[in-house]
Formats: sequence, C-alpha cells, structure tokens
Amino acid sequence: MIRAIVAIVGLLALPSTSFAGREIYSCEINERYTVSASGRLRDATKGAAAGTVRGMRFIVVRETGRMQGDAPVGLGADAGPRVLQRGNDEAFYIALYIGKKNNYSNLEAIWVEEFSSERRKPFMAVGAGFVYTGTCE
Repeated sequence: MIRAIVAIVGLLALPSTSFAGREIYSCEINERYTVSASGRLRDATKGAAAGTVRGMRFIVVRETGRMQGDAPVGLGADAGPRVLQRGNDEAFYIALYIGKKNNYSNLEAIWVEEFSSERRKPFMAVGAGFVYTGTCE
C-alpha cells in the first residue's frame, strides 16, 4: 500500500509536459453532478453527502486505462479496463470499466478530449450515478 502511494505521488510530481499526450493523463476533478427527480443534472460537488470532490486528483495510464489516486470511476472493474479509443487530434480518448459488486452490475467510463487545442484537456467520467468533469494533462 505504501509503495503504491509513493508511486502515485512520484508520478504526480513529475512535470506534466513529459507525459502530455503520451503515457499518462494527470487529471483533476472540477465538478460532480447527479440526476435530479426531474431528470436534470444537479450539482453534487458540495454538501455533507458529497464530501469534497473538487480538486481531487488521479492518473489514467493511457495504454491500459487503469486509474490510480482519487479516481471517480474504474476502481471496481472486474476484468480490468478496456480502452475503446486511444484519442488523437480528432477523437476522444475513451476507456470503459465493467464490474460487479454486491450482486449489482456497474458500467463506468471516461472520455478525455484529446483533440482539444488546450494543454489541459477536458474530461467527463460517468459512474455510480454521477457525472464528473475536470481537466487532464
């Protein structure tokens, strides 16, 4: 466990430009939403039940889709993540996570706008009844 934490901290401490568009995404959550009773997205970033998600950081290993850190999705995948699309200057990076916990099936995914001209690429992740947004570099 301590080795994993040291590895994560070490990866997050590296200059982001050395990995940008290559091996990993280093991401930060800005917002979290859920669906209201009326079917509209409702901000679930703050509040006692939500905890503090703004500013949480995680990494995505681009080759495998594995996540480490305060990842919003993908940690309960049974068979490991599946990278559906590697992303480029015209397409999203997309990874899918399928799992089962307590007899309930779970489907989660992350989309990173690899085609964005910005250094920090917008992302959206969906899982466990929430939509997360933020940026990755």
